[in-house]
This record gives sequence, structure tokens and C-alpha cells, in this order.
Amino acid sequence: MLASALFIAAFFASVPAGVCSGVEKRALDFWIGQWKVVHTASNMPIARSDVSRVVNGCAIEERYEQSVGPGGRPMNYSGRSYSAFNDADRKWHQFYVDTAGAAFSYLGEPSNNGLVLVATAGARATKMTLRPQKDGSVRQIGLVSADGGKTWAPNFDFTYRRRSAPKLAVGAEAPNGSCASLVPIRTGMVSRWARWPLARWASLISGAPSFERRSRGLPGPRPSAHRAARLYPLSADIFIESLRP
Repeated sequence: MLASALFIAAFFASVPAGVCSGVEKRALDFWIGQWKVVHTASNMPIARSDVSRVVNGCAIEERYEQSVGPGGRPMNYSGRSYSAFNDADRKWHQFYVDTAGAAFSYLGEPSNNGLVLVATAGARATKMTLRPQKDGSVRQIGLVSADGGKTWAPNFDFTYRRRSAPKLAVGAEAPNGSCASLVPIRTGMVSRWARWPLARWASLISGAPSFERRSRGLPGPRPSAHRAARLYPLSADIFIESLRP
């Protein structure tokens, strides 16, 4: 058992860094992102999808969650896929499984700046094309065949559009782990904080006791910009960035 463990460790130690960084292995990178999925013809949002690189960058995983079905009817459907380029046959492989109990094994290759994948089960075949669009979206078209791929019929036509970055609550951690917090400001509103003189804001950030606290004989501990955001929460339309100390 020890010998087996040492062999496995030696094998992985011999794998060169960046083994999955070749151009052929990046042919599906355009699909990576957080997406809102819409029905292309009607532009109706039907699902959300999160696509990311996994397994040390050697595979692409999609987590697909669909809440709107045909005719706009509610549905609870999800699927998961893993896609990777295989050096042995120089093909792309995708394995897809869904909550309906279906499992598909696709095989394909790049075509016309996109990727075409085909899954077969006897005489029935499914073809899926993923292709980036000029506006940054991704078009996904599905076809089905009942005669082994001799003829094809439409199955689905979806467009993946990037979801906007989520707005953070006051004091929430920034998504990239930086030391920035987002302070919201309501546009068009005149409120007490908006009428503060610049000197008072400077006093608050610098840590000097404010006139109000000095007049009351209160100490003036140094509040950070992060604490200032918590002390004076504001409704968010526009965000400005303030740095924590």
C-alpha cells in the first residue's frame, strides 16, 4: 500500500505545471462566466448558469438551473456538465447529467469559432453548438436526430448573457477579497448626511473628534471608513468605494 501511495505521489509530481494551458484546451474559455440564460427568440429569461474552470484548469464545469419551461410554465430543472479536451484523441469530451435522470456523453471539436458536440444513443443523436457572439453573449443551439444524424430537427436555442455584478450590502466583503467596501449613495436625495460640511466628513474619517462630540464632552475615537459606512447606512443607487484602514 505504501508503494502504491509513493507511485501515485511520484506520478503527480512529474506532471508539469501548466499542462492544461495549451491553446487547444482553451477553446471553450469564452463560455466561462456567470450567466442569465434566455430563450433566444423571445428573449425570456429561463435559467441561470455558472461556468468555471475546475480540476486545476483542465476541465470546465457548468452548473445549470432552469426555472422556466416551455410556454413560460414554472419548472424545477438542473443539470451539471464537465467538458475537457483529451490529448489522446484530440477531441473535446463532455459528460452531462440532469435532474430528469438523463445522462449524455458528448464528443466534438472546435468549428467556426465555437464548439460542436454530438451525443449518440443508437439511432438517436443530439447535437449542441456553443458559439460566442460579438456582444459578449454565447449562443447555444441544440438539434436532435432520430436517424443517426442523417437529418436534424431543432431542439432548443438559448442565449447566455452575462449577469451584472451583484450589489454588495454596506460593510459586505468585496468579491475579490480586497480591502474595499462599498458605500451606497441615493441620487437626488437631500438628507442630513448630504448637508454635512466637508470638515465634518474629514473629521469623521481622520479620527479627530467631531464638533458635535467635542461640544458634548465626549471622546472622539477614530472610526474607520468601514465603520462610518455602518454608522450611516444609505440606500443604494450609485456606489462609491471607500478603503478600510
